[in-house]
Amino acid sequence: MSAWEDSKTYISEAPPDGRHMLAVLSWYVFVTILIRGPELSEDLRELDPARRKIKTAMEFMKHMGYPISRTQLNLTRELVLSHYTQGVREWGSFVHHFDDLDSQFLQDHANSPSEGAEEDDLAEWLEKSASAPIAVSIPTIAPAATPATLPTTVPVRPSPPSTNQDAHPLRHAVLTIMPRGRRLVLHHEEGVKTWAMRLSKANTSFVLSNITFLSHGETKKRAAGMRSKH
Repeated sequence: MSAWEDSKTYISEAPPDGRHMLAVLSWYVFVTILIRGPELSEDLRELDPARRKIKTAMEFMKHMGYPISRTQLNLTRELVLSHYTQGVREWGSFVHHFDDLDSQFLQDHANSPSEGAEEDDLAEWLEKSASAPIAVSIPTIAPAATPATLPTTVPVRPSPPSTNQDAHPLRHAVLTIMPRGRRLVLHHEEGVKTWAMRLSKANTSFVLSNITFLSHGETKKRAAGMRSKH
């Protein structure tokens, strides 16, 4: 909502020949559709003032000799304003059907814990786990017959990691949580080797798909890259 309010403030207070006016108007169109989508008419008459300001901003840019670049932002704005009415007429009933299904699902699971509550519980559990004391056993060494010839302390070295730990590093996997179809994409380029997730009572199952592993050559390159970073 703050981006929407900021764009409205800029459009109302900045001069029409402002350098960023056209870009801000484009973002205003997108955010308005995202926030007020169901309330807007098919022909987007609510955005007629923004359309007029877009036309004025483009005329100022042409008059001052500034090129109107065909950037992704400008092209997307033109496509949305040109095809929105046709798209709503063709796909509106289809989208409303799934909105009704989603509303029915939320009503059927109104008593289940919300996602925010689940995240709060997970954060509390992680905080308790991090603050819990860790018991560490320190080995004792019996004194030798001649203490002068033996060290009084022995350094304790951590055990080396298992050689099979990264035998088959994960490249990519897709986790789909049922029945709502929540989809998580896991990829090795994120730099994370272990993922953890807590399921709610509403989740019945999950599907793991698109699993691929790094090849032997890619594993060596990855290890060499990690050593060079250190």
